[in-house]
Amino acid sequence: MSLKKHVIDFLCSRPVQSFINPRLKYNAVIFMLHRFTSENLTTHGHDPELLAECIAYLKSNGRNIVSLDELFLSLTQQSDPIENAVVFTVDDGFLDQAEVCAQTFKNFTCPVTVCIVNQLISQTYWLAESRIAYILESTCKPDIEFYFNQRQFNFEVSNSKDRFSAIKELVFYCKSLPLDKVEQLICILSTELKVEVPNQAPVAYRGMDWQTVRALEGHGVTFCAHTETHPALSAESDERSRKEILESFQDLKCNTSNPSRVFCYPTGRPNIDYTDRDIQYVEEAGFVGALSSIPGYVDLTHRNLVNVFSVPRFSFPDNMLDFKQVVHHLEFIKDQLR
Repeated sequence: MSLKKHVIDFLCSRPVQSFINPRLKYNAVIFMLHRFTSENLTTHGHDPELLAECIAYLKSNGRNIVSLDELFLSLTQQSDPIENAVVFTVDDGFLDQAEVCAQTFKNFTCPVTVCIVNQLISQTYWLAESRIAYILESTCKPDIEFYFNQRQFNFEVSNSKDRFSAIKELVFYCKSLPLDKVEQLICILSTELKVEVPNQAPVAYRGMDWQTVRALEGHGVTFCAHTETHPALSAESDERSRKEILESFQDLKCNTSNPSRVFCYPTGRPNIDYTDRDIQYVEEAGFVGALSSIPGYVDLTHRNLVNVFSVPRFSFPDNMLDFKQVVHHLEFIKDQLR
């Protein structure tokens, strides 16, 4: 057994937590999840068994698993602070999230909020990062070299490790581009690597549909807006940013019975992926708050100090030890000691 496991198990033990928890019990946790592993859909991501283990752990350790809207009622001082609150959010609205993730939460009668990209749900669009991955995973060429936007790109794509590295770099690069530039880049990739991108996404990249969304609403799943096409809002024009935010909420209200009034920024790094301008558009659209992707706890003790339009979330860990560190506020303690 590793030293790290010994230390974490000790700090998470009931005697130690009986000292720590009363002081930090109002530091809420929001987890952010993405793709899930599914043999049926040939997708890779979070392990459903680990998620189930983590939910069971929360329930057996006195944590309150609440909905995103319930937390925001507390955060905006419309209800009392919630002790030991944990919220689960899932970004984008992919098919694996409906078939694997939602079923896990249903088994535990546990609330979850899925932040959906509306055009992905409408089956008329597949995400830019998915198309980049599809092209690089489908090509028979061993390498690629091209010039785009005053930058030279050179990648080896002859094996899975190199392809993964190239996909990661290209997707990260696209986060700084407006969507029309991203589309140009995808066209170049498609041409250079001789891979035609089909109109409808293959099942591994496909979103759930509106019929599935409405069915899941009856099983404890809430849906929130995550834009129409998942652009980097800060890179878009005023008109495009406002439209992405406003129309995503309008479409969600038309297609669901009880949509969340919380918005979720694509990518979600404040002052990088979204700015004060975009926050203003979110407020104007009628949202009560918004989610970022920066890690951190939601302080319900000092609610008036929390920016409700830039609320932090922790990425869901890929192992139980790291999960315990977040849930038992060890990450907060580490930050205070730095």
